[in-house]
Amino acid sequence: MLRDKNIYLIIFFLILLNLTAHFIPFERASLSSDEYSYIVSNNLGIKNFLLVPDRPILYIWLEIQKIIIEENSFKGLIGVFLSSLLTIFVTYHFLSLFFNKQNSLIIIIIYSLLISKLEIFHTPILIHSNIVSSLYIISLINFIVFIQNKKSRYYFFSLVTYSICIFWYEIGVFLPAIFFIFSYFFKDNNNNYYYFKKSIYEIVPFIFVLVFYLTYRSSGAFGYIDPFPGHQIFPDSQIYSLGLF
Repeated sequence: MLRDKNIYLIIFFLILLNLTAHFIPFERASLSSDEYSYIVSNNLGIKNFLLVPDRPILYIWLEIQKIIIEENSFKGLIGVFLSSLLTIFVTYHFLSLFFNKQNSLIIIIIYSLLISKLEIFHTPILIHSNIVSSLYIISLINFIVFIQNKKSRYYFFSLVTYSICIFWYEIGVFLPAIFFIFSYFFKDNNNNYYYFKKSIYEIVPFIFVLVFYLTYRSSGAFGYIDPFPGHQIFPDSQIYSLGLF
């Protein structure tokens, strides 16, 4: 797709579409209460895996984002703009696996204008939502490419990306079922039972990652902390309830 001389025109159009549809005027840059919550919280780094086992990578990302954006709402808006562009580009690439570039462009225009929730374009706290959604789609793209050409590196990258995403934001818990559908129906199923088993084997590692995550989350990092509802962190024996999402 990148060899297509028209791809640069498509990229420019999608940038312009995203800019004019959601980010003009730029004066609306602002921080939400969630931003201020994580700005004043302590940095825990890798300890997030023990203290917030439901979404540890999310909180590590928020600590990185705090360093980059600080309390600058304009930097935050630029981050939202770039992360939403990432989602649009990745989604366009996913669509191009099934449609020609004209139809893919029409669908992504509809996606950008009608389907996306308006709140994902508003405050920096949702930069992570755009990034992790894009990573889930990248995982799906790589799995589909693996099914098409049987190159193991695409399978490996899909599995690694999914593993990162599930510990970041759990919206992809049912993605292994989609992997199975693609794995089974993209094959020449002359022997249905054989390809059914083969498709099961291909998603087993993803199921293992999912079960491990659910166990890790529900057990409070295997008993390190008491399981709790919601999203809280416990730096220096003080409770900072971020109230995210």
